[in-house]
Amino acid sequence: MGNFFGIIFSHIEIEKREPLASFAGSNKTDISGDMIKLSPNPAQDRFTIATRDKKFMSAITISNQSGYVVLHRRVNNSSVTISRNEIGNKPGLYYISAIINGQVYEKELKVL
Repeated sequence: MGNFFGIIFSHIEIEKREPLASFAGSNKTDISGDMIKLSPNPAQDRFTIATRDKKFMSAITISNQSGYVVLHRRVNNSSVTISRNEIGNKPGLYYISAIINGQVYEKELKVL
């Protein structure tokens, strides 16, 4: 923690987005996102990430348009609901990555 002109600040580390495939031990990424659906899209207060065929996701990562990870969560379900507050409460374009059966799927989400 430091002091600069009477203002207290601390060092904050921001994680740069890396492919979820490296986390999953998978080297495959399907950017078409056909396996996952986002609703609603665009979203306002909350949104749901779900698999199209009810297969379980093992993890999700949400990155902002600058590529920084704003949320990473391990899941063991076919759907998960995320509130806007969990991703920083800011409008913009977000990239959703989900691991399903060792395969990484990505889709874009617009938050109003």
